[in-house]
Amino acid sequence: MKTNLIDQIKAKRPLVLVVTNSITAGAVANVLSAVGMSPMMPSDFHEATELTQLADAITINIGSVDSDQAALIDAVMATATQLSKPIVLDPVAVSASQARQSLVQSILKKGVTLIRGNASEIAYLAGIQSRARGIDAGDENNPAYLAQLCAQKQHCLVVLSGPIDYVSDGKTTVECTMGSPMMPKVVGTGDMLSAFLSGCLSLPISQFEAVKFGTEYFGQAGQRADTGKLGDWSANFLTILDQANSKSWKGVEK
Repeated sequence: MKTNLIDQIKAKRPLVLVVTNSITAGAVANVLSAVGMSPMMPSDFHEATELTQLADAITINIGSVDSDQAALIDAVMATATQLSKPIVLDPVAVSASQARQSLVQSILKKGVTLIRGNASEIAYLAGIQSRARGIDAGDENNPAYLAQLCAQKQHCLVVLSGPIDYVSDGKTTVECTMGSPMMPKVVGTGDMLSAFLSGCLSLPISQFEAVKFGTEYFGQAGQRADTGKLGDWSANFLTILDQANSKSWKGVEK
């Protein structure tokens, strides 16, 4: 992990516009703020154009979408694609309903930079038969293949989150093995990662390297926050992100 990028994030303080899951909005905002990014979470589509113009990167999360938020997403996407802003899509439970599937397909038609999801979500977007709570036997044992296939089909970067995270551009796929068993027990860690990766995409490096760095950094911070007590993890995680710098993370450079 290129630890000098930790300092670059804090110096740049990228403005990340997040159309987010209402259930986890506060947690997402706290993580962005702690890591050195500025969260912005609009709710009115009438201001979408102006706010999107200001943003360095965009996150679209469909976790708790309704008709008003769908209109907001449409307005944000229109401006973001016109201005070539990096866009991260978090297709929460995309296979669970026709409404979610239609919304995600409309977003993908406009184009995104990165899809970040779990194995079931990535499998669905890769065109593999999936279920709301899992994916077909056999495919679930090859998440690297799912990530690569989805990246090829959707023509964008993909992060498949799980016990091991996989980053793929359709040609190259890498493993990110850091993390903590506490993370799946905390509601919203995936939402946090999606928004965090948006900000990383504003760094002056290749998009693949930015996403790889962000996934590794997030996982290592989660591992460092693990004291074995679930109730302590969230507070520890925020503190670690807030205090992180290239010197304090010396030794993890790769």
